Amino acid sequence: MKKNNHSILKRLVAKRLWFFFLAWVFLASCSGMSKKQAATATQPAMTTTLQTLRASKATQTASALLTHTPTLTPLIPSTTPTRTRTPTALIPSTTPTDTQTPTPLFPTVTAIVYSQIAISATVMTTQCLEITDGLGARTAPPGVLVFSNDGNKGAFLWNMQTGDKIDLPYKEGEYLTGFDVSPDKTRLVYWYSSDDGIKTIIAKADGQLIWSGAGDWYTWLDNDRLAALFPEPDKESFYWGLLNPFTGERAELHNDFPYFVLSPVYPQWYVAPVAIYDPTLTRAVFPGYTQWVPHGERGYPLILWDLETGQALARLITMDGYGGTPIWSPDGSQFIIATKLDPKDAAHYDPHDGFYSVSREGEARQLAYFPGMAIWDGYSLSPDGRQVAFWISDESKWWEIAHLAVLDTITGEVTNYCIADTAPDHGRSQIIWSPDSKWLLTTVPDPASKYPPDSGIQWNTILVNLVQGWAATIAENVDPVGWMINP
Repeated sequence: MKKNNHSILKRLVAKRLWFFFLAWVFLASCSGMSKKQAATATQPAMTTTLQTLRASKATQTASALLTHTPTLTPLIPSTTPTRTRTPTALIPSTTPTDTQTPTPLFPTVTAIVYSQIAISATVMTTQCLEITDGLGARTAPPGVLVFSNDGNKGAFLWNMQTGDKIDLPYKEGEYLTGFDVSPDKTRLVYWYSSDDGIKTIIAKADGQLIWSGAGDWYTWLDNDRLAALFPEPDKESFYWGLLNPFTGERAELHNDFPYFVLSPVYPQWYVAPVAIYDPTLTRAVFPGYTQWVPHGERGYPLILWDLETGQALARLITMDGYGGTPIWSPDGSQFIIATKLDPKDAAHYDPHDGFYSVSREGEARQLAYFPGMAIWDGYSLSPDGRQVAFWISDESKWWEIAHLAVLDTITGEVTNYCIADTAPDHGRSQIIWSPDSKWLLTTVPDPASKYPPDSGIQWNTILVNLVQGWAATIAENVDPVGWMINP
């Protein structure tokens, strides 16, 4: 392109110089001017002409620069392989592939703020249970209890009615990192890390191993599908997806939400991803940035998203860093969350002080409110979806002691069983429900143990019968992590 322009310019200059030379000869002969005078008279004209030519050339060059689009070498070659997904029935076909919602639509979404919910203090009933040593003459609970050994080095299954204990496979150097029981309580998924990486196993209640594979943070979405973090082909990053271990079908979960907070700091939920999906994969709950907060308000917005339409259904404006972990009911009709909604004197590190439910249509209601109290994360929803077991403390000394309580989401009744966790600075123990929603398992420090201990604190596993109203120590220094039905 530059070479062609240069040739044309040379020919143009030559023609114009020849024209002026002939004009000079004609004028010199007519006026009788000397060659020197003629040259002197012609010099300004030639100078002006050359300036015109230079300006013309500059204009052409500038035009070329304005119209020329350079070809840039891409930073990533176009041949870079991308992850290929095989569409399966794991995710409904109605799930949109692009759900970026324009910002102007956000204000039209219902904003659930403190002033819009009927808030009233909940009266807590106290029913203190004496913890006995062992069951004595009491009937053992049904089912198979799942325990992790002290230090997460090994696990076992325990049928208390038959006395049978089955150790799950374990090798020296392995570290168990997670457990989850399927909704129908027939299968256990657990995963562990070792020098060879992370491995996941599915076992039945009789200890039979039925599947193993790679991945991390496996949780049951329903009785057949697992949600998990899967490694990318480069093995340096992960994606959140679904797996049917019995058919091998796999699909990536949708997580392209607008103004979606994906932070290792907030929210501090007890799950790997920060979007919580309902069992039907038609709803999701995720934390949003401040673009979701209504004008004039403040707080941490929790968004209920319709995966079928690609639209937000509601915004729950929390005051405590997005609240505790949202838990969907077994039928997917609502999710339950512990959070703080009152903006007065609220900060992201404040404890939760109430339970709320949000329906799949976006309607919110108070389940319980405890002003001046603190609800710990790690609360647990019963398999029948009716009761919530949780640890609660006085807000003024919430790190010192917490008590076990149960909320009936239908009647609104709350019972404090006076079972105390007195070990500070470690979080609170996991609470496990029996498959029939009548028993609880948890751990508390032995009353005789001192904290901080010189040689380790003794942890007692407590079994609670909610129907008959009694509690007993059944094991020491093991952690309950699941409860299955008899095989």
